[in-house]
Amino acid sequence: MELAIQRQEVGERVFRAIGESAPAFGMVGTLVGLVQMLSSMDDPTTIGRAMAIALLTTLYGLLIAQLIALTISDKLEAKNAIEKANRVLIIEAIIQIHERNNPTAVLDILEAYLPEKQRNLREDDPSPGANMGRRATDRPGGSVPMNRQATDRK
Repeated sequence: MELAIQRQEVGERVFRAIGESAPAFGMVGTLVGLVQMLSSMDDPTTIGRAMAIALLTTLYGLLIAQLIALTISDKLEAKNAIEKANRVLIIEAIIQIHERNNPTAVLDILEAYLPEKQRNLREDDPSPGANMGRRATDRPGGSVPMNRQATDRK
């Protein structure tokens, strides 16, 4: 599990690094454009073109950083947080099942991971999921024939 989480975090760090370094590369392009502009001061027609290159490279660096790389990095970070929470939930469920805890107790333990608004839905909702964790013999009016075999089909 740790390896999967680390692998996902690597992608996030790569895009974060691109986002942090893109403005610096834009500034390098600005310096190149200014050097071109200053080297051709005797021809006024090339000054505008060199100045445009200098300003556009700064803009491109900022756009790549803010609109692409850092946005992707933030989305990957949010996705990784959700994935970590899901994995913790799955591991907790497996541990509870392995310890052979009562299904209603497992449901109560795992319900703590739900948002507050969704926790109380089970108590108020008489849907089929409301009896989750109860065997047919525990339900009122429920009965299971005791002489059934594992290979019998209904």
